[in-house]
Amino acid sequence: MYGNGVAFPGGTVTFLFTDIEGSTRLLQELGDDYGQVVADHRRLLREVFQKAGGHEVDTQGDAFFYSFTRARDAVLAAVDGQRALSQHTWPGGTEVRVRMGLHTGEPTVGEEGYVGLDVVRAARICSAGHGGQILASETTRALVGNELPEGVSVRDLGKQHLKDVQYEHVYELSLEEEQKKFPPLKALGKSRADSMAKDFSRRIEDYVEQQLEAAFSRALPAEKKNDAPDPGLKTLETERLVLRPPVPEDAEPLAPMYADAEVMRYLGEGRMLTREETERSVLRMIEGWEADGFGLFTTVRKEDDVVIGRVGLILWDPETWQTTRANAKGPKELEVGYTIGRPYWGNGYATEAAGAARDFALEELGARRLIALIIHGNDASENVARKLGFEHERDILFGRREAHLFALHA
Repeated sequence: MYGNGVAFPGGTVTFLFTDIEGSTRLLQELGDDYGQVVADHRRLLREVFQKAGGHEVDTQGDAFFYSFTRARDAVLAAVDGQRALSQHTWPGGTEVRVRMGLHTGEPTVGEEGYVGLDVVRAARICSAGHGGQILASETTRALVGNELPEGVSVRDLGKQHLKDVQYEHVYELSLEEEQKKFPPLKALGKSRADSMAKDFSRRIEDYVEQQLEAAFSRALPAEKKNDAPDPGLKTLETERLVLRPPVPEDAEPLAPMYADAEVMRYLGEGRMLTREETERSVLRMIEGWEADGFGLFTTVRKEDDVVIGRVGLILWDPETWQTTRANAKGPKELEVGYTIGRPYWGNGYATEAAGAARDFALEELGARRLIALIIHGNDASENVARKLGFEHERDILFGRREAHLFALHA
């Protein structure tokens, strides 16, 4: 059960929510035999999901909540799960159809398990579907790429309006043996998967309601002036560098940086990233640009067009220190973040690139306050922050690590 002290995987994970469609009708039709249906359903899905490397986060009645460290494993689990269910002989010859929803993100792992909008998003995707249907978010679809299980195709269902999380581009994973066309998604439907996300939804709603208008004095970026340039495709140049919006192909040159223990020592959780995790990181950078019109730039050296790192702007919720979006309600802090690959250290590139990002935020986005979050012990990053005019303001707990918060006021 959720919150039983089991250590769930952190970092980037793929969530899989499932529940039986029409469970009330089945209960009425089967009576006492419905208990056997639920027991068989649990046994079949547990066997498949655990074989695929899944971690059982929660189960409520006829619903499951699992997490996977790899998106492809989660997709395989969902496909194999649907096939196991369809091949099973159910009591009374009844048909048991289960809907499934997949979403990949980077939730917080708290004392009671996973916390954050990614959990809610996965549950909402599941509840929008129909029995026998597998739905996946755009992030999960991108990570799986063309490596789909045998006999599975992808159908683009377009952007869907989901309760609490607004719009999500949804894809259907179709099994060739089913040959079934499903009705339009129940984009605002309810299911038992939603009940497992209810606590998270309540936390989000309460948090929004408690925010004060005065908190927006800390929010960044400020409202854009009518004559402000559109930064959506903004490219910055310095004497030696070009800072441009990221593209998926940046994962290849950035992978060695994210796999370098010394570079990652003071970044995030302090662990190295796999190639797949680097690809996900780049996809999130791209999503940030699409949502906000700014974000982390891929940083390129002019003399040889070599990608040397990523530098730019990160928007944080200071209550949770989770990333947020510019149009989200509540307080925000805008950070100038900078990570340069180790072969390029000692050349002043971090200061040069971060200075360009700072000026972009102040002059073109109209930011009134910028921060830099620096894990304790990262003296080199502190030196860069001070060179750029940031001053130490206070210490914070950033995830599980202590960090210095440096600030710069316009």
